[in-house]
Amino acid sequence: MMWARKSKYFVAAASLLLIVSLLALMKSNLDLKKISSSNPNQSILQQAKEISSELSSQESQNNTYKEQISKQMDVFKYREVIPLLHQTILKCMPEEKELYQAYAQGDAAKIKAIPRKERKVVFITSLNINYYESVASASLDSGREGRGRSFDGGAQMDMSSDPTAQADGKGFVVTIEGYTPYERIGELLDPAGVQNSPDKWGIVTRMMNLNKYFDGNSPFELFNKGKVAHFRMENDVVDVSPDKVERTKMPMGIGVLETRVRSSAEEATAENVGGGRGSRIDTSDRITSEFVLVDPLTKEEISKTFDIDSSGRKKLDSFGKPVYIERDKWFRIKCKFLWKDPALQQQQAGM
Repeated sequence: MMWARKSKYFVAAASLLLIVSLLALMKSNLDLKKISSSNPNQSILQQAKEISSELSSQESQNNTYKEQISKQMDVFKYREVIPLLHQTILKCMPEEKELYQAYAQGDAAKIKAIPRKERKVVFITSLNINYYESVASASLDSGREGRGRSFDGGAQMDMSSDPTAQADGKGFVVTIEGYTPYERIGELLDPAGVQNSPDKWGIVTRMMNLNKYFDGNSPFELFNKGKVAHFRMENDVVDVSPDKVERTKMPMGIGVLETRVRSSAEEATAENVGGGRGSRIDTSDRITSEFVLVDPLTKEEISKTFDIDSSGRKKLDSFGKPVYIERDKWFRIKCKFLWKDPALQQQQAGM
């Protein structure tokens, strides 16, 4: 009976001890949570996680920006190529250093010591260069890429059908315009049968042999010179006659236009009076003045004019047609250049 009564106290004491233990445990958990919420290190870690996430986002956008910037900078990647092609073409001009030097120094007396028709010099009035991803499909005339690779009224160009044709690639359409006082212009431009005589090469011959003519590693190559769709050359006498200029499309920038007096109106009147009453003298063949193009340095006439006698009358041939004096010749070369290994050329330029 005594132990039965005591067991009630034992149970009560145990229950009380359990309750106290649970209360202590709850207090510990509450304290831990409070400490955790007030821990500055935890806040720092959270901020670090947020910053890391933002950094990853910015790095992802950075790659996009780099691609956009790279595309914009591609325009300047090969900025040295056009000047290099200019330099290459100009090096193909005739090498008359002393004569060119005389022109550079303005030494008219030294220049005129050589008869004009014997001066092997070329004056470039225009040099136009345009770049194309496909040089084969670019037009010589319009300067725009032809659709469907067509030329000459839409005739389809199949490069693969011609085993002698050069492969297509990136390149340039070039138009060179100028004039020369040299009488035999063909010798300066594209003389025949001189392939094995470099000292006789003309402008076009040198452009066909850039590797041989220069350092053996030219980044440019004349494209399909034998095809009219890719190479064209023309030349004619410098002539200021309106119909001639319109018909031949003579290049601009040749010489200086002046009016040259051939004979005075008083001379023509005097000749009429000297004929006596009733006499009729035809003055339609008399030239009192002409529009002519003049060399701005030497003041020599460079355009085609009438051949006149000492009294200012036109000279006539056996058929009664006027005789002319032909002087300087103009030329126009339209061609294409392949641009070989542009990536390699960029690496070499950066060395």
